[in-house]
Amino acid sequence: MSRMIGGISSKELSKAVKESYKKKKDVKNIGDYVLDKDLSNSKSKVFNDPKTGKTIVAHSGTHGTLADWSNNITIPFGKYKDTKRYKTQEKVTRKANAKYGQANITNVTHSQSGEGARIMAKKGLTSKSVSFNPAILGKKHKGVQVVRSKADVVSALTPMGKNDVTINNKTINPLIEHGTSVISRKPQEFGGSRYITPHIAENLMYTFF
Repeated sequence: MSRMIGGISSKELSKAVKESYKKKKDVKNIGDYVLDKDLSNSKSKVFNDPKTGKTIVAHSGTHGTLADWSNNITIPFGKYKDTKRYKTQEKVTRKANAKYGQANITNVTHSQSGEGARIMAKKGLTSKSVSFNPAILGKKHKGVQVVRSKADVVSALTPMGKNDVTINNKTINPLIEHGTSVISRKPQEFGGSRYITPHIAENLMYTFF
């Protein structure tokens, strides 16, 4: 059974995170949600359901490059908003808002991009925002619903509110607990694909620093 969160199902949440990491040519549609190739890029993917008008804007976490990994270092110092990575995330979101209407959009983020979700919500750029295992370090995240594994290292310092969801861990493996496989666990009744996102360097950084 799949649970609804932020206007989409847990299965759609899991798939959106998974597809956000892929190259555009490899991206698969999410049910009736079709990839908008014009708005999507290597880090962010926009999916629109032409039948309902509902749209998912999914922003990936860290990719395995030194430049992208270095963006994580800016988060504890409140400088993430100044990075090219965040500015691109905001640009895609603004374009999607203009094309599909902000009220129709669920913004989905994972890990590093969770800090971007917090910033965009604070600016009023998102109406529905869900962040999975986000790198929101000790800051309030009004307007962003957090879903995290109890044993996830990256989101360990993310304050949890009454509407946020903590999924019980089954392992102490930081890679597994940071990946989307945890979304399928009971009692949350989330239905998601088993996929581990490819950014090991980020997990190691948050484990040892």
